[in-house]
Amino acid sequence: MSEPRAQVIQVTADALIQGGPTIWHGIHICLDGVTVGDSVVVRDSLTAGAGTVRYTFIANATDQTVDFCPCKGMQFDTGLYVDVTKSGGSMYVTVVYS
Repeated sequence: MSEPRAQVIQVTADALIQGGPTIWHGIHICLDGVTVGDSVVVRDSLTAGAGTVRYTFIANATDQTVDFCPCKGMQFDTGLYVDVTKSGGSMYVTVVYS
């Protein structure tokens, strides 16, 4: 049996990326005119504000780009949820998972 192929999705607001067991391979966050302190939280959950926080990014500038790739894919048991909090500007969050 072959390994599942990686998939990529881009979101700009809270989103359930994949329900059920998932492997998270990485994230690319692009900020344009956001407020310092806005955040992106990756959760092992099906909903915002619930489950286990697996990664948190907090903006320390209004315009910036950040990438995070765990050395080995991170296992999520419940689901892969991206929780976006912003008070202005735009956030583009690209998630790689399988």
